[in-house]
Amino acid sequence: SLSLSLSLSHTHSLTHRVHSIKHSSKMPGRGKVQIVFAPLPEEERNVERSAAKEFALRTAAKFDAESLNIEIVHLVEWKKEPLIDCSITDSFTSFAVVFFISCGSDGTVHRSVRKITKWMKEQETKLQTACGSETTGSKNISVGIALLGYSVCKTSAEQMEDEVYSSGRRFAKSLKAILCKSRPQSFEPMFLLETQVELEPPEETLDGWIQALVDSLPKQVE
Repeated sequence: SLSLSLSLSHTHSLTHRVHSIKHSSKMPGRGKVQIVFAPLPEEERNVERSAAKEFALRTAAKFDAESLNIEIVHLVEWKKEPLIDCSITDSFTSFAVVFFISCGSDGTVHRSVRKITKWMKEQETKLQTACGSETTGSKNISVGIALLGYSVCKTSAEQMEDEVYSSGRRFAKSLKAILCKSRPQSFEPMFLLETQVELEPPEETLDGWIQALVDSLPKQVE
């Protein structure tokens, strides 16, 4: 069964698309996936209709068959500690974090994206190697970051690409830097996707990207 615990900036009932069957997050021999979403600032009043949240739910469904411990959480409430504390991820056979970050046509992102980017840069400057090559347990953390653009014109999407994804790319760069430093022997390749949600159906880009993430995780052994 799929374990989903949903944390949002505003408390509300779960939709029929999300099951709240809870398991202990410290269950041994299990893999865990955190699906973290950051909507555009103007979408905060109706997060459920945001592309970031919709894609997070779509991703959870893709991981359903893998018997994983799955958590969907707003970036504001995401617990960052697994990035730098290997003891957390080592209690699982595999650990993955998938981010969906909405990027406005002018490069606008949720304030939490900039806030966490700053935090990661601060951690990188003072972080010594937190996990040595003798780390036990999962020995890996897989990361996926999807930057969601909202251009409605292909030409403008191409011309404004750097501006649209600039904040998201900084987030990805800082995340990769902190993971490489905190767990150099266990960091799996980072999957980065930049997609225009108004121009590219998820069946064409997102689904294959999600499947690559699923396939990157060690298979569960009973």
